[in-house]
Amino acid sequence: MRDDAPWTVETWLEDSAIGRVRVGDLARFAIDGAAGPIVTLRVRSIDRDASRALPRAELAVPAGGHVLVREKAGQLVPDRAVYRVSLSVEEPEALARLTPQSWRGQLSLHVRADAPAWRYLKQAAAVLVREFDF
Repeated sequence: MRDDAPWTVETWLEDSAIGRVRVGDLARFAIDGAAGPIVTLRVRSIDRDASRALPRAELAVPAGGHVLVREKAGQLVPDRAVYRVSLSVEEPEALARLTPQSWRGQLSLHVRADAPAWRYLKQAAAVLVREFDF
């Protein structure tokens, strides 16, 4: 990484969460083990298509990450549809004491909230459609 290259934070979100995330949403990132500052981020882009393979093995559950995967032909294939979300750093000066490398940590996205019962209503509607064969 060049010294003047912008920092990028990437994560992969399941389809159930991706509908609430929008470009421009704020987020916070804290490195595992509290080894650095809490960094303010902004969602820069969201992939339109689900990822067929997880390119970052450190995000897979077996490596301590959050994405459920299975191995197929030497690739990590997500068990559910996941979408890559790229975030940009809002405060580059907060990263001054970090060495340029890959860091893993906890990401907290500040997104639109769903009504608590909305998920259950959608599930009930899906069951009704399936059972009554609409």
